[in-house]
Amino acid sequence: MTVELIEVHGSRRTLSIALPKLSVKAVVQIQNFIKHLLDQFDIHYVPQARRFYALSLSSRHTLWRNSIAHP
Repeated sequence: MTVELIEVHGSRRTLSIALPKLSVKAVVQIQNFIKHLLDQFDIHYVPQARRFYALSLSSRHTLWRNSIAHP
């Protein structure tokens, strides 16, 4: 497997990965593992992420309200 860091538009970066050939069975097993991992991540961290986005939205709304009240 080859991993290469590619710089795009100055500070934005992408990661290019040349993936190996896998058997159908291996692909399905890896896919199942990734799905399970994401499910567990969601169960554990989604409430925290929702709080973050709610606070972020609230902060942006407050900034917008203040900019209108005090131009």
